[in-house]
Amino acid sequence: MKPRRKLVIALAASAFAAPFTTFAQSRPAPVVIAWLSLNSRESSSRFLAAFKEGMATLGWKEGAQFVIEGRWANG
Repeated sequence: MKPRRKLVIALAASAFAAPFTTFAQSRPAPVVIAWLSLNSRESSSRFLAAFKEGMATLGWKEGAQFVIEGRWANG
């Protein structure tokens, strides 16, 4: 009867601890990529679109895995 008691105790302990393990695992923060351009936003939009397309080709999801912070010179 002791092995059965040990099994019941082990199952009860694992059922109690299971919800706490899901809270301990957090999602990593997305990577911030700085986009600096000496041109205006309109003239560099095709380069930014190509960059986003290349990242998508590599399997990166914008907003979930990376965020682009853009700065333009308006000149």
